[in-house]
Amino acid sequence: MEPLTRRLEQAFASRLPGLPAVTRTALLAAGLNDGDALAEVLAAASVVARAPVSVADLAEAVPAGLAVVDGHTVRFRHPLVRSAVGEAAGPAARQAMHRALAEVLAGEPDRQVWHMAAASVGPDEEVASGLEAAADRAFGRGAIAEQAAALAAAARLSPGSGQRGQRLIRAAWAFYNLGRPQAALRLLDEAEPLDLEPGDRLRLFWGREAMGAATRSGTRPLTALAEVADQMRQDGDIDGALHTLENVALRCWWSNPDRRTRQRMTAVAEAVPVADEDPRLLSVLALCDPGGHGAAVLAQLSQHQPGSGTAYQDYLLGYAAAAVGACVQAVGFLTAAAAGLRARGQLGLLGQVLLSQGWSALLLGQTGLAGPAAEEAARLLAEGGSPLWAACAQLVHAVLAGRRGDPATATELAAQAERVLLTGGLPPLLAQVQLARGTAALGAGRYDEVYEQLARIFDPHDAAYHPHLRAWALVDLAEVAAGGGYQDAARRHHAKLIPEAAATGSPLLRASLAVAAPMLATGDAQALFDTASTPA
Repeated sequence: MEPLTRRLEQAFASRLPGLPAVTRTALLAAGLNDGDALAEVLAAASVVARAPVSVADLAEAVPAGLAVVDGHTVRFRHPLVRSAVGEAAGPAARQAMHRALAEVLAGEPDRQVWHMAAASVGPDEEVASGLEAAADRAFGRGAIAEQAAALAAAARLSPGSGQRGQRLIRAAWAFYNLGRPQAALRLLDEAEPLDLEPGDRLRLFWGREAMGAATRSGTRPLTALAEVADQMRQDGDIDGALHTLENVALRCWWSNPDRRTRQRMTAVAEAVPVADEDPRLLSVLALCDPGGHGAAVLAQLSQHQPGSGTAYQDYLLGYAAAAVGACVQAVGFLTAAAAGLRARGQLGLLGQVLLSQGWSALLLGQTGLAGPAAEEAARLLAEGGSPLWAACAQLVHAVLAGRRGDPATATELAAQAERVLLTGGLPPLLAQVQLARGTAALGAGRYDEVYEQLARIFDPHDAAYHPHLRAWALVDLAEVAAGGGYQDAARRHHAKLIPEAAATGSPLLRASLAVAAPMLATGDAQALFDTASTPA
């Protein structure tokens, strides 16, 4: 037996032959229109019929139980009537009606272009360009799902292989931001065999890396993409250059590239002709080289207030603030970003925002914010196909468990996260595992183990080394060093960070140094404690 929906559709279709041809034409206009305005339906039906179509003509469908005409609108009595009408009409009639609707909707380009696309019988650059423009407008109003669909449709209608590939890559990023990485990766697969420009080929490669489809490849792709961004700048594509730099900046933070790579990344960013306070520029400078540009970024962050710009700008500013140790500002910007992204349905980016919010709140001791943020981040990132970042969110809970005296849970969560992170090809991410394990050992009173775990974050020869996470671990390291015979080594770690704090002004690093100093003191520790506890 056929499914009930199919039988219902056939039942509705059986009523159509008894209606006048002009009524069936009006019903087709209503079925293919993306709105319910009666005037639009009658106008489009009139174009196809080549004669005026009136409400009376459409009213013939009412006693047949197919449609309801109510004032200025027309609607179907059942959703399956729409599909029955379209299927009965056939492809040629549907295309003709879509062309008519496009003509009627000439004043509404975002609706018109979809009907033009539906009427197309093959590649059409004019329609593809119109869809791409509609995608840009959709992004501007926060309709990310519409943006993704329009870019994918534009790619299908692109006559040129290179242009099609470029639009497929853009569509992939839009689907990724929606939290649909598998759809994004399928689009990248479609782009793979096309005749891409060298820059687009690199963007495809980077997309696979960022979306978790390939093993990370160290600093080489970072440098190559920096050169792509610089060429875009020279070609006048400022937005493209900054977007490319944004895509690699977070990887730069987590991959510990050499000094030369960091300098090249920031040199390219600083050559882009935008204002010094541009959130895109601040994010790139902070994530790529917080040691060299931290002071400048901190100065520019004061020019912004959470919620004064777009949610995406708040996201960029939140990450920039977190990278330079301005945790209070980071939480403010990221909280505003989370609210905006949630409203826009950008779940992929929301997960990343909540991840950073969770860590920043944790560093501030705001456990009531850190826990829920990390929990939601872990769920969104796991559902969105980002297991590495989901594991990083889980480590927030590991640290929280250690701090509340539950070392068993902390140790188990850290081990689970480590198993995931070891597959990711980004060893510096393991610094967070060490932080969680150190906290777990501290909660259990195993002080030698605390030092051994945390010291790995400070050792440049260790896979878990991360220069910018030393500030996260310094206070706990100093606390256990004081009673475990590790004071000399801890003092050396402390001393190495003093010039960086002076140069960057990082609030987190300065606070960590001030709190750790009395624990490592050889002289008047009380005076140092008093200094550390005095508000700046």
